[in-house]
Formats: sequence, C-alpha cells, structure tokens
Amino acid sequence: MFFSRQHHALYAFDAGNGSLLWKTDLSAFGVNYIPNPYYHDNRIYVTYEYGASAHYDMTIVAFDVRTGLLVHQYMYPCAIRAVGYHDRYFYVFESPAFLRSTTRLSKHLLSDGTTLWSKTLSGQFGHGIVTTPRFIYCTSSDNPEERGARTMNALDQETGDLVRQYPVHTDHNFTPAVLDGQGKAYYQQRY
Repeated sequence: MFFSRQHHALYAFDAGNGSLLWKTDLSAFGVNYIPNPYYHDNRIYVTYEYGASAHYDMTIVAFDVRTGLLVHQYMYPCAIRAVGYHDRYFYVFESPAFLRSTTRLSKHLLSDGTTLWSKTLSGQFGHGIVTTPRFIYCTSSDNPEERGARTMNALDQETGDLVRQYPVHTDHNFTPAVLDGQGKAYYQQRY
C-alpha cells in the first residue's frame, strides 16, 4: 500500500513484481489527509480532515484491500489532534476549542465507528499517541510555553483511565517509542 499526498490517491502494488493492483482517488473525501493507512481485517483505513474549516471535521474511510472500493466512512465533528490505531479500534485526540484547550481522548470500533468511551484529559496534550496492547502513551503539559517540562501519561487502553504519569524532558511534539516486555516496539504515527 502506498499513499500519495501529492496525487491524493491510495495505491496497491504487487510486492513480488511491482505491478499496480488498484488505485483509489481520495480527492473527493477531503482536503487535508493524514497519510498513515492502517490495515486490519482485509480493510485499509485512511484518516483525513474535511470541510471549509478542515481541522474541525475528521473522517476515517475504509477500503477493501483487494479492490480499493469504499466499504465504510465515519465522520466526527472535532478539532483533530491525533488518531491512533490498534487492533480493531481507533483512538481520537480532539480539542473542543482546537489548540489551547483541554483534550478529549475517545476509543471507537473500526467496524462501525461506535464510541466505546470518551475521556476529558487535564493539561494541554501533545499531538501524538502510541497505542500498545495494554496502554496508550501520550505527553501533556500544564504550560505549553515552558519547553522541557512535559509529562508522559499511560492510560489503560480498555477504559481510558489514567494509570501512571512521569516527567519527560522534551517538547510534546516528539516521537515516542514504546518497547514492551516481549521486545516488540510501538511508535507514534507521523503526519
């Protein structure tokens, strides 16, 4: 799978010989894509922002991996800050008043977009999240103007409850990596 931001298209190639399997034009779905396709259960999910005030509307679109045809589309009226995927779920960071406000984190089913939980979080949260089988990791700050004073937050993936916090000394736009006890690495998605 290959996403082209310049051509607003999603491509599927045969990894063995490089031949084009299909191409799906994404220009009809929005204006500002978040180019991290996610594969699950024979579907490819792409997140994009939509509308005249693009940062206030987010949509996740699902395509059949064999054909590139549209399967599902979920729309959320929110100021999107980050989207993370794990297993059969997706997680959305949203700010009701966009940048300088509290942040909500919500968990949704990929199959139909159903919201499983939504939590309002304290502090100004960073832009990225890392999802692992048990936890969601993200950074926050009570004073975004003060560089080097951030907090790492570990949230329970099942409930969204805060499990623990500890200080980190970096800006909240950094790229965290989490290594689990079995040696598997998880990374923040890049936009």
